[in-house]
Amino acid sequence: MKYATTLILLLIAAGLFYLLGSYISTRLAQKKYKKRKKERSPSKFPLSAFSVLNHPAASVGKERFTPVREADVYLAYGKKRDAEEVLELALRQGEITAEEVAAFWAERSSGKAS
Repeated sequence: MKYATTLILLLIAAGLFYLLGSYISTRLAQKKYKKRKKERSPSKFPLSAFSVLNHPAASVGKERFTPVREADVYLAYGKKRDAEEVLELALRQGEITAEEVAAFWAERSSGKAS
């Protein structure tokens, strides 16, 4: 009986030590996570062009991607109706002229796409 009581007390103590150790390790892990999260601010670590869609390196300026080039891409994939819609919209909004639209279709019909 004397040994049974000692054994039970040892098991209880071991259980308490286990719970205390797991609690401490969890708290330390949470502190490390919070510290790492604070260290990873965008100002300290620059993003690559593939990190987010609104990154300056990933954005395409209007001077590089015109409605004519967009229509050209649609045509490359066989979507003539979409190309027509893009050009019509750009024409209505004043982004391009009727001469540019006519030149676009003339070039594509003669087969010399740029």
